[in-house]
Formats: sequence, structure tokens, C-alpha cells
Amino acid sequence: CRSPVVFFREWSLFMQTNISYGNVLFVHANRSPSKQKFSGTQHHFNQMCGAAFFTYQNPFRIDTLVFMLRPCVHISYLEKYAAVAYNLGMKTSNKFTMVRIVAAPVTFVLYFLPVWFGVPNGSVLSIVTTCVLIPFLAFSEFTDYLDGHYARKNNEVSDFGKMFDPFADVFLHLSLFVCFTFSGYCPLPVLVLILYREFGQSFLRMVAAKNGTAIAARKGGKLKTVFYIVSILLALAVESLVRTGLAEKWSFDVGAAKIVAMCFFIACVVFSYASFIDYLRNFGKVLKDSAEDRG
Repeated sequence: CRSPVVFFREWSLFMQTNISYGNVLFVHANRSPSKQKFSGTQHHFNQMCGAAFFTYQNPFRIDTLVFMLRPCVHISYLEKYAAVAYNLGMKTSNKFTMVRIVAAPVTFVLYFLPVWFGVPNGSVLSIVTTCVLIPFLAFSEFTDYLDGHYARKNNEVSDFGKMFDPFADVFLHLSLFVCFTFSGYCPLPVLVLILYREFGQSFLRMVAAKNGTAIAARKGGKLKTVFYIVSILLALAVESLVRTGLAEKWSFDVGAAKIVAMCFFIACVVFSYASFIDYLRNFGKVLKDSAEDRG
């Protein structure tokens, strides 16, 4: 099952340009939290080596750190974030966000273990993985509340967090959408349309970051995320009944439940594109200005 692995890799490589665009990242810390900002416009391109220089004001450090980050396929977006987080000391809110990054491949593996081993529904492996997957996924989704709560409580709101949080959401949710597409709960065209939307949104955030603007999640985006979560939990609930053998024991109508789940996933497409249009209406000027930039 190589294609999901390739998907994770390509998505990470695409997203690596959201924060840093070259092979040198300067982290300068001499500002108070109220003056903290991501200075994406302070970049200079070296025509000889293609290096880009970005500054990020961190109120928790008083020195200047330089990280040599080569922009090649061997260094992913997550590795760059890990390097920054390790050296700067990851904030509590960002630690909760990182849980969803880690949870994405873990839930993917837990979901497909019974499939890979070819065990029937009701087997020990199917029951155990289901019992582990449900609370693990529930906690992972709960961290979406915790990171925002602690960011506001500890005055940890930052442009890094504004971009890291939605990325973690998408990373986890798209992983699960792939799982449920495989199991027949999410139609393949729905998955493709959602992928288009999320890549488009990521490109918008990337361009905005280059111009010094960090796009935080808007109300439409949060509503879309709620529908993502509800659809995922609904599909997981039905699949759990199937894998534990309870659906057969209770004569549960799995076919009807799948139709309901499909309707929810279709609603996800509607809300995702409605929110994307809202982002374009509010930040589309960034794309236009970048497209017309002759510098």
C-alpha cells in the first residue's frame, strides 16, 4: 500500500514552503509578545544559490539563531518545524498541535492493520485496533481545542501557531478520509475535491506568508472542520460496529449507514469550498499582488 505513504510525503513536501522558502532561516528574538510577527516580506534571494532569508521574532529568546535548512526532498516540512521547535522550545499549545501530526500515521496504521493481515471482522486484532483507535482519535481531535485554549491562556498566540494548527488538522483529517474512501464511506470524487480545496488553501497561505501575512482559521474554516470531524466519527462508528462483529449480531443496516455517511462527506465538500471562497474574498488580493509582482 505505497500510495498513502507517497501521499503523506508529497503533502509534507508541498507544505514545507509555508514557513521557509530557502536554505537559511534566521530566528531573531528581541521583541515582546505584543510585537511578535512573522516578517515574511524581509526576504532577499541569493541568485547564486537560491537562498532566502526570513526573520521570525521570538519573545522567549534574546539571541539570534541561524539554521541551515537545505530545501531538498530529503528534508521535509515537518523536519524543519521539528528543528525550530527543538531549538526554540516548543510551546504548550504547539505540543498539543503536534499530537495531531503524530496521530495521522498512527491512526492510519491502526485502521489498516486488520486489512493488511487479512483477519475477519470480529477477530481479536480487529476488536483490539478498534478499541484503541476510537479513544486515540477522540483525544487527537480534542487537542484541537486544547491548543487554542492554552495559546490564549498562556499568551502563546503566534503566526507559527496560526499556520501550524490548520496544517495539523488537514494532515490528520485527510489521512482518515483516505481510510474511509478505501472502506466505501467517502466517495472517491469527494476525496479528490477536498484534496483540491486543501492544496488550494495551503497555496494561499504560502503566498500570504511570503508577503508577511499569516492566515488564521476563520469561522467558515472552523465550521468546515466540525463537519470533517462529525463525518469521520460517524464513519468510524459504523466501521467499528462492522469490525467488532456487532453490526451482524444486532442486524445493523450498514448499507443505510454508509449512505448517511456519504451525505455527510458530500456536505464536507460544500462547506469546504464555501469557506475557501470566503478566504479568497478576504485574502485574494494577496494572490493578485503576488501574481503582478515583477520584482
